[in-house]
Amino acid sequence: MQEGDTLFSISNDTQTRLTELVDLNELEPPYELSPGERLRLPERSRQTESQQQAPLQQEDTQVQEPASDMASVEPAAATGAGTEPGESEEERTETKAPDMSQPESSDIPVAAETGPISDPPALTGQGFSWPLQGEILSRYGAQGDGQHNDGINIAVSEGTVVRASENGVVAYAGNELRGFGNLLLVRHQDGWVTAYGHNSRLLVGRGAEVERGQPIAEAGNSGSVSRPQLHFEIRKGTRAMDPLELLEE
Repeated sequence: MQEGDTLFSISNDTQTRLTELVDLNELEPPYELSPGERLRLPERSRQTESQQQAPLQQEDTQVQEPASDMASVEPAAATGAGTEPGESEEERTETKAPDMSQPESSDIPVAAETGPISDPPALTGQGFSWPLQGEILSRYGAQGDGQHNDGINIAVSEGTVVRASENGVVAYAGNELRGFGNLLLVRHQDGWVTAYGHNSRLLVGRGAEVERGQPIAEAGNSGSVSRPQLHFEIRKGTRAMDPLELLEE
């Protein structure tokens, strides 16, 4: 493992299902990886990683900005949600980190779970737009309970439409990382990735091209939260960035 690697990024780079990585390496939530740690990969994934290593390294040298994993995203194995100092115990339970609770079902368009996807379309040049509007439950950064939130959590009503923050292509659509519930990872040009978690329903599948402002999901409380909300992340390469510093005013 290198600095910034996450379970999401390893899954994406090696085209290996998240559940395979978790089971093969007997990983436990919150699935945090340490530099120098070694992961076992299925034979086919090791071959894919070898074939892609050169171009991936070249891309990393071009992106000098923090690259975390979301693609992880992809998405990275972020802790999902955290709590801010001063919040009540009840509020903390609403935005706690993934606890591997049973994923809820979702009407997800069928798409191949592995294999290459098309390059993302050109960016609009308008910056990242808010995926929806609502009260911010948890901000990016260290939380009062010792955890770290790699994005923000926004409180909304069940079924609120979640919109793509920029033009991109869906790199992941599913609920294999159960703490995040129904999760979408959208890859954008220039190494950007956005993540949308805890949805009640996904409206697009892996490989779908999406436009800025297009409905891509309906918000909910799937995963490890008890009230409807959206967990939203913006990543540059594999490094999580503070969404509030990048979202348009």
